[in-house]
Amino acid sequence: MDNKKTVKILKKLIANHNDRIACYEVGITETGEHELKTMLTHFVQVSKKNKEELSNEIRKTGGIPPDGAREGSKFLIAWTDVKKAIDRNELEEILNGYEQCERVIANAYDAVLSDHEDEFSTEEQLKMIKAQQKMQNINLREVIDLKGALLHK
Repeated sequence: MDNKKTVKILKKLIANHNDRIACYEVGITETGEHELKTMLTHFVQVSKKNKEELSNEIRKTGGIPPDGAREGSKFLIAWTDVKKAIDRNELEEILNGYEQCERVIANAYDAVLSDHEDEFSTEEQLKMIKAQQKMQNINLREVIDLKGALLHK
């Protein structure tokens, strides 16, 4: 398989994790809700782990993984709503925004697997992406569940 195509796909996923890490690290410091801090800390850890796995695959091909958040990404656009809700201390809107952010990254994985599943260089890469996709879907479910718990206290 073409390593250039694989690297391009992996870089796209890393970019989403970079956005997620940058935004959620801000959220950890700015939110007053203990449950949100805990959830965001976990999500940052997941993204750092996934980013490192993806970066290692890029390095194996001699490539350089991207670093830092992107201007105008879907994730950062969704984050703008979260930031406004945090500033206004509107819990329901904060949670809706986090759900939207998690849908962005889950959709990125869904798109990669539906559009490019046959473009990975190795079967191990495909297994890694599928495992990461599963974790992203679990994280999305965690936001939905927390939203239900916090809003119906």
